[in-house]
Amino acid sequence: MEEMQCLLAQARLCCLILEADKEAEIAAKNVEKLRASRYRSILSELMGEEDTRADAAHCPQTSGLNLMPWDASVHSTSPAVRHI
Repeated sequence: MEEMQCLLAQARLCCLILEADKEAEIAAKNVEKLRASRYRSILSELMGEEDTRADAAHCPQTSGLNLMPWDASVHSTSPAVRHI
């Protein structure tokens, strides 16, 4: 009986770990979508275009950003930014 309770506890723990992993995966995808939306909004603003997409309303305003001059000594970890 004690062995069954131990196996049940292990199964529950495994399920909790899998649920947490799935939630982390979903959160990471949402962060990537938000980051991509912010970059599109910033690029549209820099190009002088109005960003009229529906998801633009959900993005934080970029006008308050402190745009620093580009520093060649700082290397980006983003592959999209590294090769620009």
